[in-house]
Amino acid sequence: MLKELLWVRKIQHCLVENMKKKVLILGASSDIGIETTKLFLKKGWEVIAHYNFNSSRLKKLSQDKKNKISLIK
Repeated sequence: MLKELLWVRKIQHCLVENMKKKVLILGASSDIGIETTKLFLKKGWEVIAHYNFNSSRLKKLSQDKKNKISLIK
């Protein structure tokens, strides 16, 4: 029984380690939105950024190849 519990624990750990961290940010082109986007990108999250109007700052972030960001209008 203990052996099975240890295997379950290892599998759970592997699943958590391999989960992708994604976040959807609405209003990402606003001042708060852009800072929130930067924060999540810095922590290694994949960001889906929704914007309504000014996307220039978001496009600048998306040009950096290390950032995982998708833009949605």
